[in-house]
Amino acid sequence: MNWTYEVLEKEAKKYKTKYEFRLRNYRAYKAIAHLKLINKLCKHMPKYRIKWTYDALLHEAKKYKYRGDFQKNNKSAYHAAYLMGVIDKVCAHMPKRKSNWSINQLINEAKKYKVKSEFRKKSSQAYRAAKNQAAINKICKHMVKPKPKWSYKTLFTEAKKYETRKQFQINNCGAYGAASRLKVLNKICKHMVKRAPKWSYETLFT
Repeated sequence: MNWTYEVLEKEAKKYKTKYEFRLRNYRAYKAIAHLKLINKLCKHMPKYRIKWTYDALLHEAKKYKYRGDFQKNNKSAYHAAYLMGVIDKVCAHMPKRKSNWSINQLINEAKKYKVKSEFRKKSSQAYRAAKNQAAINKICKHMVKPKPKWSYKTLFTEAKKYETRKQFQINNCGAYGAASRLKVLNKICKHMVKRAPKWSYETLFT
């Protein structure tokens, strides 16, 4: 296919999002990415990605009274703050939830369950209290660690949601880490745009 500017422009107009464009015509998407025409040819598409800065994270965090609410309503911002090491600073205004659970009560409650997920589901108040008191690992040490849920297929599907490795790592560090451990990171990320492409106009159109 001879990708001219006009052909790429016409192709891009068929799609509503970059994700849809990349999924349905990856070769065209890759061509405009390497030619640095993404912003120009995809300007009609809504922007979903947010580049979190400290000020943006602080502004977002101030919308919430508790960390749990922040994490629940904006996972992307919360995780970005955690990775940047500023989670305590942007959440400094948030009071710690008071707990009626003593450490002994939490230990006795945790003993009823075999895995953390069951504990969290069936006794959410105790689970949150243990997290807030930084005692979750201590009271759950008897629990069985679940087997990894990630397979090549699920990792491949997850990776398709992102345009760059950095975006993948920020939004789902668990999947990214699993892919690295399973040594499939390069395979499932081969559709992603590289920061320093070696492609030129001549290599694409000749």
